[in-house]
Amino acid sequence: MWCQSPAAASLPPTTVKKENGLTGCFGSPTRFPIQQSNSNTDNINGKKEGEAEARSPSLERNSQEELLASIGSVDAAVSCVGNVDPTEEWIQLFGLGFDDDRLRYENGRVNEIIVDIAQAAGARHFVFVSVSYEAAKALEGPIEGYLDGKRQAEHAACSAFGKDGAIVIGPQLVYGGKRFPVLGKLYRCVVESPPARSYVRTNDFLRGLSSAPVEDWLGKMLFSSPVDVAIAARVIAAGALGMVDRDMVGDRRQGFFDSNGKPVLYDNMIFVDGTGEIERVDGLVSREITARNQKELDRSSPPADDTAQAPASAPPSRSTKEVNAMEAFIDPGSISRDDATHESTAPIWEGALNNKSQYLRPLPSVAAFAFIVWGIATGQFVQVA
Repeated sequence: MWCQSPAAASLPPTTVKKENGLTGCFGSPTRFPIQQSNSNTDNINGKKEGEAEARSPSLERNSQEELLASIGSVDAAVSCVGNVDPTEEWIQLFGLGFDDDRLRYENGRVNEIIVDIAQAAGARHFVFVSVSYEAAKALEGPIEGYLDGKRQAEHAACSAFGKDGAIVIGPQLVYGGKRFPVLGKLYRCVVESPPARSYVRTNDFLRGLSSAPVEDWLGKMLFSSPVDVAIAARVIAAGALGMVDRDMVGDRRQGFFDSNGKPVLYDNMIFVDGTGEIERVDGLVSREITARNQKELDRSSPPADDTAQAPASAPPSRSTKEVNAMEAFIDPGSISRDDATHESTAPIWEGALNNKSQYLRPLPSVAAFAFIVWGIATGQFVQVA
């Protein structure tokens, strides 16, 4: 997603697209607040896929020079590109496996190219959607290529835009839009319920009794609250507009190690980590916008005395466009339904289950092992003379 400056509105807008482009989980929700905040809505590509006017060259079909020429000048860039799909081939007993080299390329190298193009186009801010600290700790071993690719992309963004110009959003599980909206809310209710919280605290307490406690990162990831995509998208949009700064998040958590036990340091860039942090930053941005909006309205409102004249330096009242921009951040429901492109044409669950059937492969093996365990436990295999 490329956000052009008003001065470059005459240049052709474009989008680096992967599958549905701006119609994905983060694409459309992120586009709306940014689009509302620009003076020219054509600065952000939001055409439906397949329309003749939609100039959407991909990294595979066009050189970086052609893509850069079609983009023109931009103020900010957002990359939601990522992939964690298993391999098509059946791997070992359970059938589920990952090609680490492919994951490193699709999560790392592809985003490096996007960073290079964004920098060449003059972007001042680059927002990258990664994963939370708990998810990274849980997945760094089983899906090493995925985390390596994310780390590679983050380093490229930090090198190009600096520690304050590159912003990383690290959500946990994401729900909302057409992507399991009911299931996501139910899952959040479950993990935030008193029994679930009690289980997590008890588990932490028992591990703490060990002389060498080992963190249960998988459990922490599974019992972490998912985030509504609308909230995550507003924070992504705020980052692209330069409204997320270091003071909001502090320094980044470290504590990663490679297979040899040596520490792996992440760049100390602006990192909004997990559901709690995303929701907190969203609240800070919303309050800042509300306060700024009220202050400017107070300055531009006429004095109580009708005979008095406003000073010449008083700023004009906010336009409808600016008010809509504020509402788009503060209240996602204020976004017009007419702006929700692809609402009726999006695939079921926004295609979230595409290429995910491989995750079902372990089920037969798990069922077979469960049957054997059940048989042994209940004495089904014991022969009586």
